[in-house]
Order: sequence, then C-alpha cells, then structure tokens
Amino acid sequence: FQNVDGSVAVVFINGGTSTVSVQVKTTGGAAFAAAGAAAFLTDNTHDFNETTASFSGGAASASIPGRSIVSIMLR
Repeated sequence: FQNVDGSVAVVFINGGTSTVSVQVKTTGGAAFAAAGAAAFLTDNTHDFNETTASFSGGAASASIPGRSIVSIMLR
C-alpha cells in the first residue's frame, strides 16, 4: 500500500506459532525506491509498537513472531 506521503506499507501476518524471518525489497525505478524502513508489531500484548527492522541494499528485514502482525513501512 502506498501512503499519501509516498511511503509504502507491507503487512506480514504470521498465524503459526514459530517466528519467521522476512525480507522485502523494492526494485526502485520511477515509482518508488526505498531509503529506509521501520517495523511495527501487533499481537495480544503489543498495539502497533515499533520493533526491530534492518535495512541494507534497498531491502528491509524483520522477524515476525508467532501469532502476530508486523507492518513494515518503507520510506
């Protein structure tokens, strides 16, 4: 989803019980080229709390805990 400010939101849902690692990368071009990222965790005890995400080489990486949703904002 591309926000009005030009950032892009990517939402990951982990319905399993184990943590999974994800990576999202934009191809750039005229449409969008990410320069950074932030991640936000939602589950039974977190309500869109910022969580750890790394950004390198145009790709954002994060861990998605079991039974949670992580939103990665690419900017």
